[in-house]
Amino acid sequence: MKSTVSIALILLAFTVSTAEAQQAKPVKGTSLIVPKPEGFTDADRFQGYQQEETGSSVMILEIPGPYSEVIKGFVPERMITQGMRLLSKEPAQFGQYKGILVSISQSLYDIEFQKWGAIFGDEKKTYMVMASYQKIMAPKLSPLLKRTVLAARESGQKANPLDALVFELTPVGEMKLAKVIGPAMILSRQGIFPDPTGQVPVMIVAPSFELPIEVRNRKLYAQARMKKFPDITDIVIKLNEEIAINGLDGYEIIATGKKSDAEVAVYQVMLFDTKGYYLIYGSIVRDQVKTMLPVFRQTARSFKLKQ
Repeated sequence: MKSTVSIALILLAFTVSTAEAQQAKPVKGTSLIVPKPEGFTDADRFQGYQQEETGSSVMILEIPGPYSEVIKGFVPERMITQGMRLLSKEPAQFGQYKGILVSISQSLYDIEFQKWGAIFGDEKKTYMVMASYQKIMAPKLSPLLKRTVLAARESGQKANPLDALVFELTPVGEMKLAKVIGPAMILSRQGIFPDPTGQVPVMIVAPSFELPIEVRNRKLYAQARMKKFPDITDIVIKLNEEIAINGLDGYEIIATGKKSDAEVAVYQVMLFDTKGYYLIYGSIVRDQVKTMLPVFRQTARSFKLKQ
């Protein structure tokens, strides 16, 4: 279940806030009822809420893995590898589910963010509700957002997570849709996920959630993001070229690296818009590169934003 824990932390690292009216229906694309904090609007890039003027958000994720495994990632030594610091962790109740309430600190672009997180579920799925805000806004937002995540409850209604995605992608060849986790789409060969062998080619597609910033050199920015590829070391860039896909410009990168001492090819496309970027990335074990890298590249070129 290591891959499940890693994906949970990767998605958590992406997330970057009076009266509170109870949300009467599930948040779009999810099975959870979560109150909308005053001053927040429905998010346009993920499942949850946002407050653009303060860079705050409430994001809802459903992880396809046992709660007992996912919470193993919420320990200081695991979180530090994703650039996060665990400030506190305590047991909490979320409707019918027992879970934990965590407080987390994370620095991005010299700005310190704090997060309140609710994590709960069962042996089939895990819910995460993550509220993020700048530390300087803590006096105003911390109590409000703590109450927000503690109020999360399962609605009992089945959701279609594809409804909340802001993009579309058409899998090519053996690549199939394996799972939608929050704002991210996971594709894999034959739809296998999770993969206990580590040999199945997997692509992850997700929008960014950092504060809007001016990137002076997009090529170098994309290359720096590639070198943060999770669980892969010794990354060497082989190609970094401009690319345009359905109205969005960006960079396509191909690299080599090592994953658990095995040689792999690493693939990334970063496409920019006015609010951030979209990331398409994945890895392929060495003996499958010749057949699967063209499939990755063709699949990436089908990316488009929903109208």
